Amino acid sequence: MKIAVIGDERMVWGFSLAGLKEGMITDSAHEAADAISRWVRDPGIGIILISLPLADTIRPYLTRVRLEKRLYPLILELGETGGISGFSSRVEEELLRMVGMTTGESG
Repeated sequence: MKIAVIGDERMVWGFSLAGLKEGMITDSAHEAADAISRWVRDPGIGIILISLPLADTIRPYLTRVRLEKRLYPLILELGETGGISGFSSRVEEELLRMVGMTTGESG
């Protein structure tokens, strides 16, 4: 499965240098929602990485997508500084949601 990334130039280029081929540089909420909408319908995409500031601009949309109870793709939000503060807890929440142990986002 492929990984897609969406966010600012630094984030997308960084993941591109690591080998990811699916990516979009944007700060537009509309473009982000459109890209995620495309990617969640693509059976080849297993993980979508989105910058936290961009995710905040489309929070209601992301919540709806996550509540659809789909197995893939896993949507992970990465902090804007590139740090992993809170990253592991978000991954854990998403994994628990995917296996049906929780019904949505916490907090």
